[in-house]
Amino acid sequence: MTDEQTLFAVFTLFYLVECLFWLPLGTVVLSTWTVRRGWTASHPSPLVSTGAKGVTMAWPLPPLGSLLVAQPWPVIPDAAGLWVGPGQLHEGKRLEWTAIRPKQEERTVTLAPGVELQCTSAGEAQWLMEFLRKAAADSETERGQTLETFWRSSLSLPRARAAVRRYRLAASSLRMPCLGVLLISFGWIPLLFWRFGGSSWRVLAGFASLLLMTTMVALIWRHLDFRLFPNSRRKRWAQMLHLVFMPAHTIRAHDLIGAEVLAGLHPLPAASRVLKPAAFKALASQTWLAWKFRPASDPLLAAAAVVLPRLEACCRRLGLSVADMEAAPARQGTAASYCPRCHSQFSLAAATCGNCGDIPTRPWVAETAK
Repeated sequence: MTDEQTLFAVFTLFYLVECLFWLPLGTVVLSTWTVRRGWTASHPSPLVSTGAKGVTMAWPLPPLGSLLVAQPWPVIPDAAGLWVGPGQLHEGKRLEWTAIRPKQEERTVTLAPGVELQCTSAGEAQWLMEFLRKAAADSETERGQTLETFWRSSLSLPRARAAVRRYRLAASSLRMPCLGVLLISFGWIPLLFWRFGGSSWRVLAGFASLLLMTTMVALIWRHLDFRLFPNSRRKRWAQMLHLVFMPAHTIRAHDLIGAEVLAGLHPLPAASRVLKPAAFKALASQTWLAWKFRPASDPLLAAAAVVLPRLEACCRRLGLSVADMEAAPARQGTAASYCPRCHSQFSLAAATCGNCGDIPTRPWVAETAK
């Protein structure tokens, strides 16, 4: 293997690493391999995970795809305190407002000694910090309004619509320059090495064109970041240096916008803007059933009473009823009952689903009628 081939292989490996994202396990990843169509919803892989974070991969090939990241509520607040939200390392832990002393470090928010929350982005962590500080400092009468604002904002359809539109405009500005960096890195410079070797001035000119293109991407990203996130406290110059001098990172510049733009929004309003109706209904049903049918041992069982009314109101605004989301699965063979949470099917009419904490199964309506 020549030095040039080794360099190309190492660069390819670095680029594939840049396509990987470590996210909290409860995160919903909305992605497509095209620009606007073919969106799917997924979660970070629990098979490759550590510290309540799993890995997901963005589409690495042209046209570089699109990726949006939305995190369900990291905390479930009420008037007296909060529960640590689903997918977190301390899921279900209850804290009173007087015990909360929030601190932020990058994407991690510390609620109290030994209780940490993992966020999808620094923007999500900043949004959460601002809410926690205000709610903890409020009087009991003021806190009610703060909590109502929290729920209304996180499930806001107009806010989700505006966020998706902003992402699409920003991604359209970045996508072609990012593709230019991809083509120069994986096409033009390897061709120059193959044709002229590593000592020709033409190769130097190729690297100069790459530097020029990465600088252009960095400047476009900085302009978009200032406009989209004017209150962000991140150090933009450090990110710009990464974009200028690390082409593998530069190619994924539009993903930096996608990871931030849905900060503070629940996945359902955002998913309603990009998923097809059938895929959105499946995601909404999965979310609803996970909250509605919690086993008695679940640490978030008490929090369901806070979440369900707001989740139902949001789904109704999106055109889904409770009956739609709790519809029985298609019956397979001689199955006699099904789990209302995960829709596993059982041959016994009266059984419990061990995977869901021994939730009692349900018969199909036709069997009940008999």
